[in-house]
Amino acid sequence: MARGSGTRDEERGRVGSESSAVGYGGKMVKVSIFYPSKPGAHFDVDYYLNTHMPLALGLLGSAVQAVSVEIGMLGGTSGQAPPFTAICGFTCETVQAFTDAFLPNADVLQGDIPKFTDIAPVIQVSEIRMEQ
Repeated sequence: MARGSGTRDEERGRVGSESSAVGYGGKMVKVSIFYPSKPGAHFDVDYYLNTHMPLALGLLGSAVQAVSVEIGMLGGTSGQAPPFTAICGFTCETVQAFTDAFLPNADVLQGDIPKFTDIAPVIQVSEIRMEQ
């Protein structure tokens, strides 16, 4: 895009200024943690579901309005490996609410990762535009 015609930075600035009220323009946000599939990688689903996630939810507390965990089964075509071994989504009122809950507990949560996987997580924060 040409400068001055609605660049991504300008769009981010507009959205960011709305975020000072509630969420992004009153919308909820989702913090997604993706664990990309890699040949030979280790991911202990039982530990993740029964130990890590209860730990995370206990530490993050009321900042988390909803949570989902997805374990990859297939890719886009039959027999294709899933692009992600696991995906976790934390739904929160605002980015700030998540950040305020996460930062004091970051060392504990990140220190627990090697207990269930050797995959480096990829994090994305999104504005929820539709949910049913």
